[in-house]
Amino acid sequence: NRTGNGELIRPVCGHRWADIAGRVLARSRGGGYPSPVPTDAHIHFCDLHARDPDFPARFAASGWSACAASHRPTEFAWTEALRDQGLVFFSSFGIHPQWPVMDHADFLADLARSGRIAIIGEAGFDFFGDVPERVRNPANEATQRRAFEFQLELAERHGLPLLLHVLKAMDLVFE
Repeated sequence: NRTGNGELIRPVCGHRWADIAGRVLARSRGGGYPSPVPTDAHIHFCDLHARDPDFPARFAASGWSACAASHRPTEFAWTEALRDQGLVFFSSFGIHPQWPVMDHADFLADLARSGRIAIIGEAGFDFFGDVPERVRNPANEATQRRAFEFQLELAERHGLPLLLHVLKAMDLVFE
């Protein structure tokens, strides 16, 4: 996500989303948030802990920081509780394109409004094709677009960066 001299790589595109991304970037610089990252660069503490129960302690001792992504309120609460163990991370919450249902949209909006998250996402498009919901067709594209645009507008409104998850759909992000 950085060039050889340490400069952040920024997304470049010509759609209105590029204009929104520019405004989000300007706000995020002044708000103490990390800059937008145009990649799927994050971790899920609950998944890592399930595989390796010692992971939180080793992560806390490492001095590293990370973007900890959550997609369900219970996962978010569990992840936030890790701060008591000394973990340093930026919290994100999003409507994942693999499950683009709007069940947690109000929860996400409340997190963004209250300042409890530093990043919105994972958001984006996933047309990997391994299951019917991830085959690229007009119905699936419309469902994923609805969730993506909701999160994009929320990011703009609150000056938050957007963590993208994009598989076989980069043209939709940069159209």
